[in-house]
Amino acid sequence: MFFSNNLNEILVNFDKMCLLLKRTYKDINHYYKVININWRYKMNKEDYFNEERIKLEQLLMEQIKEYRNLLDGILKDLDLIIKPLK
Repeated sequence: MFFSNNLNEILVNFDKMCLLLKRTYKDINHYYKVININWRYKMNKEDYFNEERIKLEQLLMEQIKEYRNLLDGILKDLDLIIKPLK
């Protein structure tokens, strides 16, 4: 019985962590889309053309892509772990 209670508590905390990661992943996807759209819009406007800003935005986009890929891998691994436990 003691083990069962601890296992349930671990699963509940694990589910909470998964939900938090999924929300973070959704937020990162949203920011990626917003930045991508803004960047494309600015690239079409000569008034907004600034090489330094564009380089920084591209660097930010690359970092966001890395975080998305990392979180995607974590979520897939967590799903593989949780499904057999439920």
